[in-house]
Amino acid sequence: MIYLTNFIHAWLIFIAPLSLFNVKSSLNEQIIFTFIYGNALHLIRTYFMPIAPMMTHTVLLMMITIFLYKVLIKQLIWSKCILMAFIWIIALVIAELLITFPIMHITGITVASADTVFAHRLVILFTSNLGLIMIYAIGRFKHRKSKVSAKNF
Repeated sequence: MIYLTNFIHAWLIFIAPLSLFNVKSSLNEQIIFTFIYGNALHLIRTYFMPIAPMMTHTVLLMMITIFLYKVLIKQLIWSKCILMAFIWIIALVIAELLITFPIMHITGITVASADTVFAHRLVILFTSNLGLIMIYAIGRFKHRKSKVSAKNF
């Protein structure tokens, strides 16, 4: 079950910046991104993070995200893909610093317990993704009457 939470995180990383910029994506694009990024996230957290210097996994995941944005939504220019990747990383960092870490401290949840206890993983998943959820909601609210294709972006 813990493995499946990677896909929720991956889906939010895809739809939140697109919503903010009013770029429509198909269900197929969402599924492909979520599947590839979710598996990459799991592999990087499992095999790369224990041996790599701090924050290198974040840079690697940003590169994967930028590449997937460009490949899946071909009309987006590279600078917009980079901007969208920076938006989700900033949202995650802010949410983790202001919400996730304090809640982990108050409740006694550790990174190790989040890898084994499903309820702990859900708390971290929800709190760390609050920034992405807010970006998605802002985008939907801001653009509730119109949707444009990536060609106009």
